[in-house]
Amino acid sequence: MSKKASCGGVARNEHGEWLKGFSYALSSCSAKMAEAWVILKGIKFVKTLVSNNICFECNSKMITYAISQGARLDSTMNNILDASRRELSNIRSWHLGLVPRDINHAADHLAKMRTRQKGDAAYFEELKAAFFQTKEVSQLVQVVMKIDCTSSPW
Repeated sequence: MSKKASCGGVARNEHGEWLKGFSYALSSCSAKMAEAWVILKGIKFVKTLVSNNICFECNSKMITYAISQGARLDSTMNNILDASRRELSNIRSWHLGLVPRDINHAADHLAKMRTRQKGDAAYFEELKAAFFQTKEVSQLVQVVMKIDCTSSPW
């Protein structure tokens, strides 16, 4: 089933700490299509920060497998996955790992924020800028980031 979608992601350093975040509004699409888009958008975003030794995380087994193994899906999704593979070919060392959705709270929050706000894209230089509604929300998200970090396979 298709509906208005969004995607978001977090760039972290080797210790799992916040570097920058992003969120994008997407047109109506399925959850799997949104997962494909977030990988492509995330690759392009992270390439502006670092050029090699990059670990990407995705909570879609199908998308992770399709990108890693070159598997073909439907034609629209193949275009996005092919673009992701082309972007990855310019990165010297990368890894795409499958992570459970429940340890990726910060990225999910950024995606949900985009559905409630105007504009196509947002970039967050600081953690507090991404969650500026209240100090309590900012503190909560810092806790969530720590939980994500301790659960993540870094």
